[in-house]
Amino acid sequence: AVGKDEWKSIVLFVIDDYEHMRLNIVRPEKGSWPPQRGEVLIERVALPITQAALGDVVQVEIPGARIQELTVAGLVHDAGQAPAWMEGMAYGYISRETLKMFGIDRLNRLIFATHEAHGHDEAQGRESLSLDGVNARVIEALAGRGIAARLVAPHAHDAGSVPRKGAHPHEGQMKSLLFLLGSFGALAFVLSGLTVFTLMSSMLAREVRAIGVMKAVGARARDIGAMYFLGVLALALIALVPALPASFLLAGNYARFASGMLNFNIMNSQPPALIIAGIVILGLALPVAAASLPVLRGMRMNVRDAICDYGVREESVTRRSRLSIALGGRLGAFVALPLNAVIRMRMRSLFTIVMLAAGGVVFIAALNTGASIKATLGEIDRSLRYDVEVRLAKPMPAAEITRVFSVEGARAVEPWGDATACRITDAGLQEREFRILALPESSQMVDFPVVSGRWFLPGETNAVVVNQRWLAAEHGVNVGDVITLRMDGRDRRVPVVGAVRMFGQSTALAPFAMFGNFAQRGLANSVRIAGSVEPDALMRSINAAARASAVPIGMMFGRSEFKKALEDHFLIIVSFLVLMAAFIVAVGAMGLSSTMSVSVLERYREIGILRAVGGSSGRILGMIMLEGAIVGLAGFLLALLISVPVSMLIGSTFIKIFLQTTIDFAVEPLSVPLWFLTLAIVTALASSLPARTAVRLSVRDALAYE
Repeated sequence: AVGKDEWKSIVLFVIDDYEHMRLNIVRPEKGSWPPQRGEVLIERVALPITQAALGDVVQVEIPGARIQELTVAGLVHDAGQAPAWMEGMAYGYISRETLKMFGIDRLNRLIFATHEAHGHDEAQGRESLSLDGVNARVIEALAGRGIAARLVAPHAHDAGSVPRKGAHPHEGQMKSLLFLLGSFGALAFVLSGLTVFTLMSSMLAREVRAIGVMKAVGARARDIGAMYFLGVLALALIALVPALPASFLLAGNYARFASGMLNFNIMNSQPPALIIAGIVILGLALPVAAASLPVLRGMRMNVRDAICDYGVREESVTRRSRLSIALGGRLGAFVALPLNAVIRMRMRSLFTIVMLAAGGVVFIAALNTGASIKATLGEIDRSLRYDVEVRLAKPMPAAEITRVFSVEGARAVEPWGDATACRITDAGLQEREFRILALPESSQMVDFPVVSGRWFLPGETNAVVVNQRWLAAEHGVNVGDVITLRMDGRDRRVPVVGAVRMFGQSTALAPFAMFGNFAQRGLANSVRIAGSVEPDALMRSINAAARASAVPIGMMFGRSEFKKALEDHFLIIVSFLVLMAAFIVAVGAMGLSSTMSVSVLERYREIGILRAVGGSSGRILGMIMLEGAIVGLAGFLLALLISVPVSMLIGSTFIKIFLQTTIDFAVEPLSVPLWFLTLAIVTALASSLPARTAVRLSVRDALAYE
């Protein structure tokens, strides 16, 4: 209980021996250990959900048992559980003695580990049992002792599969993040190479005449090349000294952020020596490789061309495109000169445009992915027409359920059946369990989109409609197939008539009449309620009514809570994309700044001539800023062109991974204006330093530039 008639779901784990756990090990973090009678330990990230603090006394109710007051005695870490803030429920750990306080003295969960190898056993020269075969043997052995057992999947997100031994519940999410991190790391590596290229071009632009002088006094091309390559290597080495600790600090902070979000501990924060060596080698090799083109170009330049280089070459005039001439004729020299400068150094301009566009693509894709995820999850509001779902601790007559839960603020009440079932293969093996929901024939509480097959026909009593996650989990089963369904120890052949778009765990839907073939006819154990008041107020009324009628509630949650839990699974993805976009934009800004610096260096004499014929500082400043704006605008337009398909690819990939469905692509209306504003600021800042350098040039210094 977190308030008057307000309860939060908590999953209680009872462990016989806390000191000698071998499977699914729970580790103490703070407070009491192990829990004593009347104490409960809370999983460390679940404490905010309980709205309690260490030492507080909380009321806990197990369905069908009396309410007990337990003391929150400590915090533990259970790496085998999905993060509580994502699942919207708490995890508690109690002793066997505390369980007896609820009038219960039995355990209902068995976990076991298998050998690593399944398939062919080389040592024995025979075929060993598959994992499914081992599971079936365990269930059969328990049945031989009179214990009915089902193979369960502990996490709703895993599509009904039993997780790998040692795998985190959100391992797929972490792998997706690491894939993204590697992809953007490679992109940043390439963009950094382009930045080094423009920086080296900027440096060598100052050295052209010096190279000519060195060649004139007898220096060989290879000597000049060795000098510059050694200089680049020295600069790379100097850059590595602060870069290595900074990168490790950034990586450590991000790793701690991800581990906090996904609730796991980082066992070793030190990067392997091989990784460090690889970073050092790449950090030294990349600048040398990126500098090779401008250095080799300088080495091949003859003495006359090098000494006569004044920044503006004759051929640059002849290379002006018809577009720049046409625009210059229409808009004047103020536009023609910056446009011509961009076209003249087209390779450097192209590299810069690509860097800025890459940042824009990731930025827009991050916002569009967030909008697409919200649009896709908006299907929850369209397909689920109830506000609160209540699961009862025991079945009740449908009419009685309707009477009890027709509370003030409830405009519609609909009893359902809710159970677990499994599929029996043709070989007689029991597959992993899934959820089965039995709904009335004319249900008004759901309207799931049918993606294949059909919905139930009027009067149909023997059929199932499954969600897409069920199809993904039950390999080899397609719509139209007939399966053997086992529920409560009874088997029945049932056709799969359709598949619907329904989020959440692996689920099959069935007519309520079919549910009676497995359980007592006319009984239901869950209810959907549509309300005319706020969900929180409705849930308080439901709790009060259930207590007044002595109806034990097993679990209750609102539609909005379910939707938020799904949205939270994508929060870390969208945050990561925005972070990567900021990083790539920063790299692009450095590239633009170096490109503009090269442009100003190459145009010193041109600027001097403009100043000599009366060009004002404001006009020259405007021309340099306009040149940067032209490059920025080109990057903006290229980003717009590419961002939509990239957004669709990223969004659909993650929706497919986590929800096993297709994406409802949506464009964030603010993504383009925000990117334009961001790029305008970045362009202005990156162009301002070279522009100020150009403005401060005197006529004498500019014309005498060497």
